[in-house]
Amino acid sequence: MGVSGDPNDSFDNWYRYPAEERQWLVMDNVPSNPTSYYRDVETGAQTINANAVDGDYYEDETDEPDGTVLKVRITYYENYNGMQKCFIDQYGYGVCGSNNITILWY
Repeated sequence: MGVSGDPNDSFDNWYRYPAEERQWLVMDNVPSNPTSYYRDVETGAQTINANAVDGDYYEDETDEPDGTVLKVRITYYENYNGMQKCFIDQYGYGVCGSNNITILWY
């Protein structure tokens, strides 16, 4: 996962979703070695992206156990199909109304 060099974009934290808790939790907060466990159903990371301008995009690549690489790209548009201030993924899904977004990548 990458975050652009824009000072308005930042990495927030690593997260895990343990089966017994059934909610997102911050991974053990050891910055150089965040830890997930065998019972975690999912892991992810959160980014905070502020003051996007038209054409800014955010990407993530995830390696699956079978070697498949999943890619997600979210692009910001000032105007999108008659709506303003929209973050839209490569499939056309998104959210509109602000040029700031917090993304949980998983």
